[in-house]
Amino acid sequence: MDIGKFRTNKEAEIEGAWVDIGDGCKVKVARANNSEYTKKMQKLSKPHAAQARAGNLGEELATEILCEAMAETILLDWEGLKDGGKVVPYSTNAAFEILRDVPDFRSFIFDLASEAAVFRNEINEDAKGN
Repeated sequence: MDIGKFRTNKEAEIEGAWVDIGDGCKVKVARANNSEYTKKMQKLSKPHAAQARAGNLGEELATEILCEAMAETILLDWEGLKDGGKVVPYSTNAAFEILRDVPDFRSFIFDLASEAAVFRNEINEDAKGN
């Protein structure tokens, strides 16, 4: 077995890879739990460390922290995303609001960003271009 089939594009894991998700929409996602995401989660969680240790963080605050970190470090862009038929322009704030307000979309994006194949495809595309 060639270990190369497990290699991923480390740059794409941070800077993101475009993924067609259907219906004329594509999203640019960075790898789940990448170093930027980890740093952002630590920064956002730090002011609430005592609450977390005491088990009093609360679901709403935990969701806010998660969604802010994802909006800034995982869901990096989109094209063709619609809400009720209306195109939603990408912004970090729009990403945060959608991730916070639409839990199934948030799970979908996190699952997509967790798929190593998304970031292996970037290697394959780079190889085709060379």
